[in-house]
Amino acid sequence: MNSHIQGTTRNSFKVSSPHRKEAFVACEYILEAIKQKAQIWKREYYEGEREDEAEWKANE
Repeated sequence: MNSHIQGTTRNSFKVSSPHRKEAFVACEYILEAIKQKAQIWKREYYEGEREDEAEWKANE
């Protein structure tokens, strides 16, 4: 897991299901609901790029 930046907030939630697929569907539903109510940012960079080239992107 990436290091936490002081002054920022992380989302964390857990689900339980007899089957993995249903648990993933539930997690996706929860995350999409959160994104509708709060602006979520992610820092994105790709393999082969330097970390200092990372860009902050908002959810759409």
